[in-house]
Amino acid sequence: ALDSLKQWYQRRVRGFWLETIEASSPPTLSDLAHYCSLRHGALLSSCCYSAALLSDLDTDTAASLQSFGDYIGQAIHLKSEIFATETSKIGAESLSSYPYIAALWYLHKHGKADVVEPGLAINREKVKKIINLGFGIDLTYEQCEIYCNKALDSLKQFKSNDELTKNLARVVMDIKSAKPVYTV
Repeated sequence: ALDSLKQWYQRRVRGFWLETIEASSPPTLSDLAHYCSLRHGALLSSCCYSAALLSDLDTDTAASLQSFGDYIGQAIHLKSEIFATETSKIGAESLSSYPYIAALWYLHKHGKADVVEPGLAINREKVKKIINLGFGIDLTYEQCEIYCNKALDSLKQFKSNDELTKNLARVVMDIKSAKPVYTV
């Protein structure tokens, strides 16, 4: 079972790369969010699925737990990027962060790509300016909410309404309501 889980993870990560590269149209904002948080979602998905297998749960429940892990992992990743951006822990080294990518996508989609000024060096101030102009934080919150709702939907597929389901739903609600902790 462990080997098949490892192969599934590798196919998933590699498969998304190939789908994105071979796509005939530009990726959607949802595609970009999926790409940015792919590893986190796959990791938690694998953990949830492994736990289901080790607990001898039926295959439908295991698949639901796998979906839950995928969505909640992606939500956690996006929420952490929101926190990093809001607490000013973003810079040129964080250019792969979703708020920045979402802002670039938004500006390009709305014909405002000239704001990016591609000839200039990337620095912390430029990254923050682009995130603000392109509504990067708002778009990231929206996508995080979508993943949280998908995680809750996957819990509805469980055959029972037991304590596990209730606790997993609480996890989702905690992620939805989480606020950054500001440190000096």
